Amino acid sequence: ATNENGTSNWSNYWRFKTPAAPSPSIAGWAVIIGVSDYQQINDLSYADDDAQDMYNRLISEGWKNNQIKVLINSQATKTNIKNALDWLKANAQSNDLCLFYFSGHGGHGPDIAPLDEADGQDEYLCPYDSIPNSWANDVRDDELDNWLATLTNKKVIILDTCFSGGFIKTPTLTVKTKPGVSYRQLTDNFTKDIAKAGYETLTASDDHEFSYESSQLQNGVFTYYLEQGLAGGADTNQDNKTSAAETFTYAAPKTAAYTDNQQHPQFFDGIAGEVVVGEK
Repeated sequence: ATNENGTSNWSNYWRFKTPAAPSPSIAGWAVIIGVSDYQQINDLSYADDDAQDMYNRLISEGWKNNQIKVLINSQATKTNIKNALDWLKANAQSNDLCLFYFSGHGGHGPDIAPLDEADGQDEYLCPYDSIPNSWANDVRDDELDNWLATLTNKKVIILDTCFSGGFIKTPTLTVKTKPGVSYRQLTDNFTKDIAKAGYETLTASDDHEFSYESSQLQNGVFTYYLEQGLAGGADTNQDNKTSAAETFTYAAPKTAAYTDNQQHPQFFDGIAGEVVVGEK
């Protein structure tokens, strides 16, 4: 994906091949982030494709183009991620759904006050300007929790990333990692900070597992099956509506099977009733 002006300013629009929106409309606002081309740390291959595909799928499922903010690669700095969540707060009405999606590297480092981690480790999302062996430009779990807490809306959080220390490859799978740290998976404590009332949180892996991207799928494995579920595979009751729970139920076993049971997605449900994320 390329910026229409050839710049990296996050407020500019990206050229997406946007499908025509169907007549149903989701009352939702979304921030979608994908970072493959990092400024200083190891690149990924398909995290930016994850974000583009998720954007296109949401448009196909009734989300409005002007209610989705997409940050790709150099646009996805820590400052711009915070600004995008401020944009959600400024625009979403109280009854609107807010969705936050991130695909990219993750990591963990020593717990910073408030000292609230049982294992003494804070967890991080790694934006474009992440620095090797430093967490200065990363988004700490407590920070993300504080940013999201300013939104009084129902929230769906989707994280396709993991904590790790190497860049490990198999013939078709690549792990989403940040170099220079020991590996741990995203749902180990990170999700505990954002798994609470008012949230539905979908993560790519279980504790101490990697999150993989695939050259065959040209996506993160979890994101690929989420998108396939939203496209119709997850609508098991055939009511032309797809909930976050239905999408997860579809994607989780397929992700585990594709990765030979190396990756087990997790779902945390803090919202009563069905949260519709797609509608035909």
